[in-house]
Amino acid sequence: MRKLVAALAVTSLADAATLWISQVLGPFPSVVPLGNPTAYRNLYVHVPISVSTYLLFTLGFFLALSYLLKGKGWMEEMAHSFILAGLVTGFSTLVTGMIWASESWGSAWNWDPRETGVLFMFLAFLVYLAVRSSIKDPDVRPKVSMAFAVAAYATIPLSFLVPYLMPSLHPTMPETSMFIRGGLTPLIFGGRIILVSLEGALLALLIRSGGVRGAKLAVIPVVLVAVLLLAMQLPPNLAGGETLKVQVISGTMENGTLHLKVRSSQGTYDLLYKGKPPINPLFVTFGGGRRLTLEKHWLLVEGRVEDGTIVASSLKLIPYWGNPVNAMIYALTLFTLAYLAGRERK
Repeated sequence: MRKLVAALAVTSLADAATLWISQVLGPFPSVVPLGNPTAYRNLYVHVPISVSTYLLFTLGFFLALSYLLKGKGWMEEMAHSFILAGLVTGFSTLVTGMIWASESWGSAWNWDPRETGVLFMFLAFLVYLAVRSSIKDPDVRPKVSMAFAVAAYATIPLSFLVPYLMPSLHPTMPETSMFIRGGLTPLIFGGRIILVSLEGALLALLIRSGGVRGAKLAVIPVVLVAVLLLAMQLPPNLAGGETLKVQVISGTMENGTLHLKVRSSQGTYDLLYKGKPPINPLFVTFGGGRRLTLEKHWLLVEGRVEDGTIVASSLKLIPYWGNPVNAMIYALTLFTLAYLAGRERK
């Protein structure tokens, strides 16, 4: 048991480091169809949680099937622990996906095929939990609940395959691979999928044991990083005085001066800025035309307003608010699993 807790602690440290890197330095698309491009840093949080959920339910399915074939009690206990962990991460998958969708799709819930498929998957295993809890006979409960778990697994391939079978807002694997190709992206993305999935599996094993000391302490590094990311997001959104928070509508570069059309809570302004751009590259060729990569971004501006024009002395990129919120949701997900591992088994 100590070895599992130690492995969890090491994995948590690596997870915390990659979470910080992904949210502070992680690449994001230069141009997106809708919303703030930095919202795509949720790729490093939401997708690993989703993969972990699929893995936990899959391991639970094979253990449930093995129990029905061999009748060994430890298999039923293990299957239940993996399914329970999958329900926690499944709920996190839905919530983090909704927060990302609210920015990048324009609405938190769109009845997208995969979005709906994941909801049905979550509800199916939630019903499994209700069925298991409702059966009082200790001899009948394992067989009925494991049979239901095996049947509920049919929702897994359905939720995964629907974007390939019908129109979906969710990108397919080939579309995702186009973004994660090259640079730091595949390393961060792949590393986080492995770490998050490994942590989920380790915590599921610890939940099966019960009464584990040190599990909550082991995931504290991830919680601390999430708190720091959230704290970093607050000052720009509380900016006042001579500091202004604006969103870029359009812009050009003329004679070394950046000319932007921006909007804020006070109205629409022209903005002039000479200095180092807050994003690189500043322009990209997209769809046969030249696009400003600052479009749809939120900026923290320092400067003065003269006749309806902002003369900026500095520009700072403000990441999408949902990124640190989703990082915190992920940290709380791990802490919840660690809490379940710390409970004494009845």
